[in-house]
Amino acid sequence: MKRFHVLQNPALIGLVLLLLLSGLATAQDRYAVDAAAGCYGEVPSDPSLIPGPEWTSECWVYQVDDEDEVQWILASGLGSESYNLVVENGFSVATIINNGGLFQSLWADYPLALGAWSHIGICFDGSEFALYLNGTLNCTVTPIVSSPQTSGPIYFSEVANLQFDGLIDQTRSSSMVRYADDFDPFTAFLPDLRVGDQEITGWELGTGPGDFSEAWDATSLYMLINGAAPPYLENNFQYAVRQYYYGQIGGVDVTLNLWMTDQGTPEDAEALFHEPAIMPFFYEEIDSIGDEARLDTFLLWDWVIDFHRDQYYVKITCNKENEPDEALQVTADFAVAEDNHIIDRDLFTIDENTVACWHFDEGSGSDFLDASGNGHDGSLTDPAWVATQAYRELVYITSSVIYDGVNLEAEIDPDDTARVTFSDPLIPVEINASNIDEILPLSSGHSWLSGSGEIGSASWNGTNDTLTVTFNFNGDLPTIAYDDTLSPNPAYIQSADTIQAGGYRFIRSDVPLAVNPSPEVQLPTEITLKTPYPTPFNAQTRIELLLPQREFGSLKVYDTQGRVVGTLFKGYFKAGSSYHTWDAVHAASGVYIVVFESTSTVKTKKTVLIK
Repeated sequence: MKRFHVLQNPALIGLVLLLLLSGLATAQDRYAVDAAAGCYGEVPSDPSLIPGPEWTSECWVYQVDDEDEVQWILASGLGSESYNLVVENGFSVATIINNGGLFQSLWADYPLALGAWSHIGICFDGSEFALYLNGTLNCTVTPIVSSPQTSGPIYFSEVANLQFDGLIDQTRSSSMVRYADDFDPFTAFLPDLRVGDQEITGWELGTGPGDFSEAWDATSLYMLINGAAPPYLENNFQYAVRQYYYGQIGGVDVTLNLWMTDQGTPEDAEALFHEPAIMPFFYEEIDSIGDEARLDTFLLWDWVIDFHRDQYYVKITCNKENEPDEALQVTADFAVAEDNHIIDRDLFTIDENTVACWHFDEGSGSDFLDASGNGHDGSLTDPAWVATQAYRELVYITSSVIYDGVNLEAEIDPDDTARVTFSDPLIPVEINASNIDEILPLSSGHSWLSGSGEIGSASWNGTNDTLTVTFNFNGDLPTIAYDDTLSPNPAYIQSADTIQAGGYRFIRSDVPLAVNPSPEVQLPTEITLKTPYPTPFNAQTRIELLLPQREFGSLKVYDTQGRVVGTLFKGYFKAGSSYHTWDAVHAASGVYIVVFESTSTVKTKKTVLIK
């Protein structure tokens, strides 16, 4: 069943936006080329995805952990008429927001892989809002809210408890058309680059703030200034940037004017600035896209920097006046002064010093110095970036949980059961004590086997997508532990259509039913949603849910018009009793319906709120 909800809660939206505003990195749009043509990253080539005629937003993600309940991938804006993409309890969720604060979400039907690249696409064709996973349509909904605008920057949260735990790369958004094949994000400054800027091949004319262009060699410089490049080149300019920019860098409002530098001294550059053959006293428009076409002399430094943010690294440019060590120090100083999160790379979990710079040598091109450890050293003509990987479909573990039996101990005990579920039905392979550690290897050298080298049993369900394992405790306890990494061996684990396994999943625990359990504790025999308590005059209401077995579902609160006013939990509910709190401080007085929905049932309870 396809799941979506609509929520009218401006206060909640405002809180989320405040969290985002407290730390946002403006990211650049994505680009992928095939291996034969070179590459600008290590993500796979795109799966087949037909973009929506209205707009499409897509990106590659590499999730490393799903423990945090909510992880933000990206947002197209900070207010109304925007959309965002997050991971919630392991599942990707796309949301569009209209100008009245009403928002509507699409939930994926299965979680993202861990330890493998996944492609996520959001499309709108004018009538349907669609979520794609790895190029395959996952779910759609007819929008109740209006279609968001996609112009403007793409944001990534830097709020610690909202960050995506993994890598985000090659983000692309488009309106009406996709970017041209020769669009190169590493030659365009993109903090506020919008669809419609004429400087980028394949985009339309743009004349407002945010337009920006740069040149990096003789050809591009010539094109940039409409055939006026030779005087600059003859006077030994190697790098030039032009056009003004008003916007944000790293969440900070900035104004940048035209930068240009000579390989000589600042005095040489200033003399060239006043040379009529190169730059007349009165400025003139270039390409008719701005009204500032001359240099500001106070910006004529003996070095010039410019940075591009990518999800793998940051590129900062410096001219030849600096030696490599000096250039790196300049980039670090600039990062600390202007953009702290260049140094603090926790957002993308690469390392703490992901910084890179170009060093321009006298008349000999440039070297690319990568301080990130990602191996992107090279030059303009030979960037030495890793070629694009071919997209490889994989089958992966969607959950790996150890369930407590009657004996509710904090550690694994003899009546516990492990259940491993895969994203697709598999070609079943017999698993026993002789091969389980090879087929389903665990991290830290841990084992499924007891001290005597035994397991209890291992059996597949009827659809061959779930393996149930019981334990043996002869000799000594198995060393398998909660939070172990379980990595399926692709030599053994393949889907029914021979797609190999990949990625990994952490061993999780089914939460015990009580702190001090006793052998008399029994699981419920049926699903029961109890009446919320206390009501009606309390802003916080506690809701108890009883389940005979662990089950995937959602617990939401609706108003009488059928709108979701609160999602209390979505994911796997543990067997037994669980408690959930609805904070109704922003809700109006009235009648509300609490709904538990799973694949097997729907349970409802009415509650009243009086303020």
